[in-house]
Amino acid sequence: MLPAYMQNKKDEAIGSLKVAVDTGFKDWTLLEKDNDLKNIRDTAYYAELTQNSAIGMLKSKGRR
Repeated sequence: MLPAYMQNKKDEAIGSLKVAVDTGFKDWTLLEKDNDLKNIRDTAYYAELTQNSAIGMLKSKGRR
């Protein structure tokens, strides 16, 4: 069976990404480059996730 992202099942793909992030995934560069995530990059969840990750990275470097 194909993974959710390959079947264009956005809700399931987002659910899997949420689990990954909630359990410690932090490779934000990979999120931007991974073609497997292309079909969810236009979602509100992805936009919020990447915005929050960018803010978090700036805070950890002492910027805002």
